[in-house]
Amino acid sequence: ESKGKNYIKDFLVDKKIDKDIIEKVILDYEDDEELEVCYKIANKYLNGIRKYPLKKQQQMLLSKLLRSGFSRNILSKVVDKSEYVDESNEVLKRDILKLKRKLESKDISDYEKKQYIIKSLMSKGYSYKNILDYLK
Repeated sequence: ESKGKNYIKDFLVDKKIDKDIIEKVILDYEDDEELEVCYKIANKYLNGIRKYPLKKQQQMLLSKLLRSGFSRNILSKVVDKSEYVDESNEVLKRDILKLKRKLESKDISDYEKKQYIIKSLMSKGYSYKNILDYLK
């Protein structure tokens, strides 16, 4: 059982299982049990995405759990209470260098290059403050 009620229900409907049986299966799946499964999936998934900024980790975790069929109220509990580890500083440095190399042959002002770098990195989930700290 590594899926939420919604996923299980959709799966059984797709397999053309009788609606009464589906309802019985869903009722047997306790909310506490679903919450526990959701936490297990979240903790396992978070170990693999530490290299991303915190905001991005939250977005990725939310997407993963939604795809796994968990309800919104369980999602909000798990996403809010999960422990995030930010190991994105090395990746941020690498991304800044990559963007600088990309832009060095462009015929644009330093200000425009800086703005492009900031915009690109913020779209990846990095905080404005962290980007500015590394651009100095």
